[in-house]
Amino acid sequence: MVNETRILDTFVVESDQGLRSFNIYEGDIFEQKGDLLVLSTHSSKRNAPTGWILTGLQEKLGRELNLDNIPLLSWKGISVHFEEIADFQFKGVLTLRVPLSNIESLPSDNTSYEELIDVLTAALTILENLGIFFSDVSFPVIAGQRISDILPGNDASYKKALEILIERSKKWLSASRACSSLNLFVFEPEKLELVSNALNTIHERHKLSGDFTGEIIANLISQVNDQINILESSFSNPHPRKELRELKQFLSADPIRIQPVNVGSRALVENMAKDLCKFFRIRTEDKRLVALIDKLSSRLSPWMISYMTSIRLIGNSSAHSAEQHRNFVPQNIEKSDLLAVLGALTNLLSLWINIRNADR
Repeated sequence: MVNETRILDTFVVESDQGLRSFNIYEGDIFEQKGDLLVLSTHSSKRNAPTGWILTGLQEKLGRELNLDNIPLLSWKGISVHFEEIADFQFKGVLTLRVPLSNIESLPSDNTSYEELIDVLTAALTILENLGIFFSDVSFPVIAGQRISDILPGNDASYKKALEILIERSKKWLSASRACSSLNLFVFEPEKLELVSNALNTIHERHKLSGDFTGEIIANLISQVNDQINILESSFSNPHPRKELRELKQFLSADPIRIQPVNVGSRALVENMAKDLCKFFRIRTEDKRLVALIDKLSSRLSPWMISYMTSIRLIGNSSAHSAEQHRNFVPQNIEKSDLLAVLGALTNLLSLWINIRNADR
């Protein structure tokens, strides 16, 4: 059993309100609080809805969900039902009822799975248009049980389904009015293996070069982890603490994967920039990191601004697919890039610690 939620990967997109993320976690979806829980089940009227997430939810609620009401949205046999919940760890539940045929076509034709995810994001948009806002949305792999049944051990098909989910989610996050994160939770060992294999294949497109081990990198990782431990105890706000904890998890991965470290470092620098703007009483309506760095340039030393800018640029580049890098020289991320990120980060974290200590 997984005792603690652990982040596996993160994919980010920048919006006018700052960084938004699609996160993949290993852990029990019921072990944390959230705004909206999304689940999926079959659409058959002759059989009772099934699924371990649905069963677990109904056991916790002590009642069945109302899935016979008028759907929020219906498209090609897929119906979406929404229910607000009082006094529970999730404020609402969104249930997708999916015909089996929509998933069976996945090996030969991925359009159906794309439509399924588009129906999900369309339903989230409808809720926002109705004035029902959610900062974070949590869900298992949509129709994941059927993918596992129909495609046992088929990493290529699972990878394609995960890529569709990631890309469609990022597109929706960039336009969402309020949502800051979509969070995929994987708990069952067989699904965790499929997701991990899919992620490894997805990251191959970045063609990371070089040996990412060595005494210098190990020492920098140790130093960053020590600084994170100091900062974690200084925050009551959950958001910086979340970014600090998750970056530490990325740095502890074996083997270390450069993309999540770069993206996690960029997310942490954005939180640092927001915190420093508050400290210096700098007001800005623009929450993008590039705008925050520009505002801080009037108070921070030029080299500190250059560290922030470097991590922003490398983090942004790591968040994009290799397709967008193919005309650049070099095309690959090297060991020296990881050294640059960690070296800049440890200097920024040292500054952050000193400013927070001076403010006490």
